[in-house]
Amino acid sequence: MRSGLNVVLLIAVALGGPVRAKAPPTPQEQAKKAHKEAKKALRTKDFARAYELFERADQLVPHARYVAEMAWARFKQKRLSDAHRLAKLAVTRPGLDADIQTRIESLEEELGSAWWEEADEAVRAKDFDRAYKLLERVNQLVPHPLYLTNMAKVRYEQGRLSDAHRLYALALTRPGLDDPTRAATQRDIKDLEGRLASAWLDLSEVPTARRLQLDQRMLEDRSEMFKMTPGHHLLCLHQKKGRVVRCAWREFQAGRRYRVPLKRTTSGAMLWEPQETIAELRIQQRALLVDLALLRRLEVDVGVYTVEAQTSGGLAETFQVKVLDEADVPLAPRIEGWLGRESAKLSAIDPVPWAVTGAGVVLTGIAAGLLLSSAATRADINNPKLDEFNISTMSQREASQDWAASVDITTAGWVTLGVGVAVTIGGAVWGIIDVLDAGERRVVVAPSRCGIDGGCSVVVGGRF
Repeated sequence: MRSGLNVVLLIAVALGGPVRAKAPPTPQEQAKKAHKEAKKALRTKDFARAYELFERADQLVPHARYVAEMAWARFKQKRLSDAHRLAKLAVTRPGLDADIQTRIESLEEELGSAWWEEADEAVRAKDFDRAYKLLERVNQLVPHPLYLTNMAKVRYEQGRLSDAHRLYALALTRPGLDDPTRAATQRDIKDLEGRLASAWLDLSEVPTARRLQLDQRMLEDRSEMFKMTPGHHLLCLHQKKGRVVRCAWREFQAGRRYRVPLKRTTSGAMLWEPQETIAELRIQQRALLVDLALLRRLEVDVGVYTVEAQTSGGLAETFQVKVLDEADVPLAPRIEGWLGRESAKLSAIDPVPWAVTGAGVVLTGIAAGLLLSSAATRADINNPKLDEFNISTMSQREASQDWAASVDITTAGWVTLGVGVAVTIGGAVWGIIDVLDAGERRVVVAPSRCGIDGGCSVVVGGRF
């Protein structure tokens, strides 16, 4: 056994020394191997595998080349945002040289072209928000005034005229515009300058059969651009023969164009049941110019609204209505409750006519007292008391004075009686008329509901 070991040792010495285990590869060697395999994956268009291998190489030995290649792999996968992020990261890594910088710049040009094509597709699809973001990215990668003019056109399509004017003006300050484009940009700026102080409605997409209300008037002029004063306005689109009205209470800013119908993200509705006694319905202090007998649904944005109902007799009630997303808020309970209270008030007996009648009765009583007093005085004069000598106890002078006083009292009594009787009769007639009118007034404001065919049912209560 020992002789066998000696033979092995002799052979090892003869071959150059003792037997040693193979050393593991260094990170640099592993990174090179991963880089080589990644290149093969690129050639076979396995871009996901290539990205993983480039990422592994960078983890082993951080280097600008590996990150730049990761960016290209993401670009080939159409993951443009990731490619852009990695391209910016590559310039911060060690090992950046002119060749790598050139490759990164080439990638950025490709990114710009890809984003430009996506922006063009977004414009054709009228996705202007996305188109603007893409053009903005392109301009950040490769600044050029042509991108600014296209950003201005997108803002114009969005109705943001002030932003379009600013971008056009900025494009003119940058070199690179050819003469025809520069002249066209100057014309666009001049056209926009006359519109910046006003708000504008684009009515080109409103069907001619639809009625359009702006605040307190119907818009008969359907020109493509309608000029309006900046501020809050109520804009209503009447649909389905007035049964449905879509209203928007919005702030319209100067230098902006708003395409009608207005876009909305959340909305609810107020439900209307026609009331025979309601002559006018106001939203945000603006009267709805619609036949209330036909109206059934008022669609609005989510929010709190001031609603005012007015009767044909001039009575009005204002209340707040809160509309939540996809919620229907009935107005009938509020309207009917108010009409019921008003009906009760108006049907109550007015005490004033009966107070007047009472005053007339009092005056009549006073008149009767005066007349009785004067009659008694005259009776005393005509039948004076006699003394023991059968001589009157009243002198001629006293009799004359008492008679004159009784005449005055009689006159006052008859006048008071006439006034008292007149006041009594007038107050009684007034009270009777008020009792009769109270019933009629209750009918005028009583809650009522009208059917589609125009017939109305009136809710009447109380006694007459």
